[in-house]
This record gives sequence, structure tokens and C-alpha cells, in this order.
Amino acid sequence: GPLMGKLCSFNCLRWSLIFLNIFYITLGLILIGLVIATRTLTYMSEPHVLIVTAVAGSILVLLAIFGMIGAVRHNQVILFFYMIVLGLSLLFMFAVSVAALVTPKKIQETALATSWAALSDSQKSAIQISLNCCGFNNVTQNNSNSDSPG
Repeated sequence: GPLMGKLCSFNCLRWSLIFLNIFYITLGLILIGLVIATRTLTYMSEPHVLIVTAVAGSILVLLAIFGMIGAVRHNQVILFFYMIVLGLSLLFMFAVSVAALVTPKKIQETALATSWAALSDSQKSAIQISLNCCGFNNVTQNNSNSDSPG
């Protein structure tokens, strides 16, 4: 009857939430793994990017564990706070995405040029070899001179 239908839909929803949180845990661990793997690369000059990625991965794992506990224990209070935190993080990610999209190209170019200038010669060389380019602006030729301006 109707009770069986409600019970079935509740269980389906609960298992969906559990599997979604398993996916989030996996995604968070992948982010943390990428940070660990990237730290071994020689041309990664911005530790802030790695720190933000590691923090985002850690928060995602903790939030997913929090949501899974709420789903397994049928705890409405935990699920309510889980929903609030997910909503706030969605708004934050949306705001960051919009800010990244509307940042003027000149500011992006200036930030990239500043980062390029801060790299060591070996880091510049590694990037140029991997991207098959020469300097910051030149993408058509590959020379061994890493100091060329482009």
C-alpha cells in the first residue's frame, strides 16, 4: 500500500545520498592526491593553488562523511545542517566562478606574466618543453633559451 511506497522511496533516497557521498569522498581524495602528486613537479610555482586545492578536498571529504552519517543514522538535524553547508558552498563556488569569468583579460595576463617572471630558469624550461613553446608569449617555436621574452 501507500506505506510501502513511502518506505521504498525513502530507502531509494537514502541510498542515493549514501552513494553520492561516496562519490564526494572519492572526489575529495582525488583532489588531495593531485596536490600530493603535483608537489613533486618542478614547475609548480604557486603553493597557494595547492593549499586551496588541498583544503577544498579535505572539506569535501569531511562534508561527505558528515552527510553519510546523517543518511545512515536517519538524523534529520545532521541532514539539515548538511543541506545548509552544501547550499552555502554552492553559492560560494558560483560566486568564485562568476568572479573568474568577469575578471578582465588584462588582469589575467598581468597575473600570468608576474607568475612567469617569478619562475626559475629550470621551471621555465620544463614548462616550455612540456608545452612546446619558447618564452611567455611565443607558442610557435621551441628554443632552448628559457630567458627569451617571447
